[in-house]
Amino acid sequence: MNYTTIGIDVSKNKLDVCFLPHNKVVSVPNDKSGHKQLLKLIGKNKSAIICMESTGCYHQTVSDFLAKAGCPAHIANPKHVRDYAKSCGKLAKTDKIDAHMIARFAAARDLRVSAGRDLVFAKFRSLVERRRQLIKMRSIEKTHYEKFVTIHEAGVCESINEAIAFYNDQLDLLDKQISDLLIGRVELRSVYDLLTSVCGVGVATAYDLMCDMPELGDLSPREVAALAGVAPMNCDSGAMRGQRHIRGGRFRVRGALYMACISGIRHNPVISAYYHRLRVESRKPFKVAIVACMRKLLLHLNSLCAKQKILSLGA
Repeated sequence: MNYTTIGIDVSKNKLDVCFLPHNKVVSVPNDKSGHKQLLKLIGKNKSAIICMESTGCYHQTVSDFLAKAGCPAHIANPKHVRDYAKSCGKLAKTDKIDAHMIARFAAARDLRVSAGRDLVFAKFRSLVERRRQLIKMRSIEKTHYEKFVTIHEAGVCESINEAIAFYNDQLDLLDKQISDLLIGRVELRSVYDLLTSVCGVGVATAYDLMCDMPELGDLSPREVAALAGVAPMNCDSGAMRGQRHIRGGRFRVRGALYMACISGIRHNPVISAYYHRLRVESRKPFKVAIVACMRKLLLHLNSLCAKQKILSLGA
């Protein structure tokens, strides 16, 4: 059979696959044998649009397998697919319905094929994600220490201090692994050095931007601001002109930019002057001013990355 669009609903143990225009739905295991079965089902239809939702981790193995087999897939935002299903009147949710809606979503949209995973970059993201987890757990333990030290629970405080020391050792080990990986990968190291050269952008901010905004330097100012969620969106209807608000975007990127701007207001003369002009001269509220500073910083970083990529291509 000839298929034009293939939608794959990914779960931990199985893949539900819908083939359009025949509306055929089959299930295969989400393992090596199931991936081979999927490739046989695709057959000669390698030009068909293949789409699956981002699941965090469960989609990565099958996505890598299909990319190596010459059938790269588009990785869709689950919220976009669900909103599309609701717009079609599909309120019920099962694996088969999800596979069918993913296929219809792919057929209705002009989708770009997602690039295959860079294994070194994937390892870098995993290390950074683990670093975030350890920092969060260490912060929780420090909060526990503040609680128990006030009631003079020496035994409990000793236990907490040992946990904090363990997390510190693990963080030191991770930082060394990340540093070694950056040294071994020139492209990553050059981006890291470029980001941290901007006053206010520290190690954590650079890691977050590299992992969660890899498109830096490849997008226009409007696109990168909207992707990060720092672009004010219109809310107009007829003669009514509503107040602009930011919405959507990548929350980790916004968090990283926020912390960078808090530091930048104190130490970066450009960000500091821009912030004070908005607050003092224009009398903008704090949130409006800080988001404007975040957008200004992001656009500056995007411009620097774009220039670096142009120079590297010309070299």
